[in-house]
Amino acid sequence: MKSAHTLAKILPNQEASILDAGAGTGMVGEALAELGYRNLTAIDFSEQMLEIARKKQVYKTLYQENLEVPLNCFPPFSFDAVISVGVFTFGHTDPKALHNLDSLLKSGGYFVLTVRVDYYQDNKAFHEVLKELSWQLINREELTIFETEPMYVLVFQKE
Repeated sequence: MKSAHTLAKILPNQEASILDAGAGTGMVGEALAELGYRNLTAIDFSEQMLEIARKKQVYKTLYQENLEVPLNCFPPFSFDAVISVGVFTFGHTDPKALHNLDSLLKSGGYFVLTVRVDYYQDNKAFHEVLKELSWQLINREELTIFETEPMYVLVFQKE
């Protein structure tokens, strides 16, 4: 999975604490575990998805939470990196939820975000939130999924 490999390039410390935000069935966690990462936490809105992720046995902890409300299950600045794949898209999680995730990310930490190209280009609310955060875009790669769907893997570093 491209997002996991991208994170591994910028964060080689396999003991780093990583939050898989919107973990779903745990595909990202599996990919990170295959790369040697073991300090993984999953959060997702769906208990059914988390049950599938739990069976993969790659996460230390799993939480059923709504990303759109303040996340009180972790102390501030708990994670070296946050990775979120397929969560921020049209009709799904509101971009304002990035504020809730930002509070969990350590200063100097990385946020790897995979979004559709059209969502990135056309969503004004998404860009407004990005301007409000103290994040610097340090890398953007384009890839295609499902043979026709252009996506960006965006890497931000928190100041």
